[in-house]
Amino acid sequence: MSKLPRTAEAGIAIGYDSRRNSQKFAQLAAAVFESKGITVWWYEEIVHTPLVPFAVKTLQAAAGIMITVEYRQIHFEGFLMSYLGKP
Repeated sequence: MSKLPRTAEAGIAIGYDSRRNSQKFAQLAAAVFESKGITVWWYEEIVHTPLVPFAVKTLQAAAGIMITVEYRQIHFEGFLMSYLGKP
């Protein structure tokens, strides 16, 4: 994240869907960013994928992560990342 400008101040938006362990994976990602001094913008409830890039743009966050299913293998969790408003 050091390559993205103003990451610590602008923060990271994190969301998750209803799949098994999505919330746990999102919490783990949030903990990692917070441990590095990066502000985390956290959705406290299940959200739809487009809300994370929306949050990045609205909050002017440095990046966003959506914990969701890997589209080719529905049994695996994965994440989508957007940065500076670009999914």
